[in-house]
Amino acid sequence: PWTPLLKTERAAVCRALTEKNIAVHLFCGTRDSDCLEMAQTLYNALHSAGGRVCLTLQEGLRHQFPSQMGPEYLQLVMHR
Repeated sequence: PWTPLLKTERAAVCRALTEKNIAVHLFCGTRDSDCLEMAQTLYNALHSAGGRVCLTLQEGLRHQFPSQMGPEYLQLVMHR
């Protein structure tokens, strides 16, 4: 996620997500120079705050979806 708000409001965002019990699943390419650091920062902060969070790093991808959606995506869609 490219979310500049997290630089100044990270604690408040994590607190709100945790209090509302919102599950967060982050997907980020290992070669995504714009978002990888922010995705890892959000994951670590939310995890530390006790939030429900998962980070899936997609090997070799930049800022894009994979050419074929794998089971990690389908699981999320099927549980809605």
